[in-house]
Amino acid sequence: MAGAKAISALPKVALSEHEKDKVFDTLQEELWLTLSGALDHFLPESSSNLSIKELQVVIYSYNVVYQQSTEKSEIDFILKGVGWLNRYIQNQLQKTFIELSKVVKETML
Repeated sequence: MAGAKAISALPKVALSEHEKDKVFDTLQEELWLTLSGALDHFLPESSSNLSIKELQVVIYSYNVVYQQSTEKSEIDFILKGVGWLNRYIQNQLQKTFIELSKVVKETML
């Protein structure tokens, strides 16, 4: 439910319900679930540090890709990096990143 975690971090008044639904649907796509899962691996929820949810990193990344005037090379870096990670894991393990255990994620990253 990485996408659900990210969508809960959306500002309450910034988006209409339709827009929130669109963002939620996008964040359920494999690319965004992988990005969220990888970021969550590096910054998990804990009592001693900020998590990706608290920092709203996935929403920030979504905005960089879809909302802001961002250079194509920066968008490509995000999308191609996540795509590369997914292809690498698929080739090595015939699984997606989000299907992996914490230990295997660590090895793959």
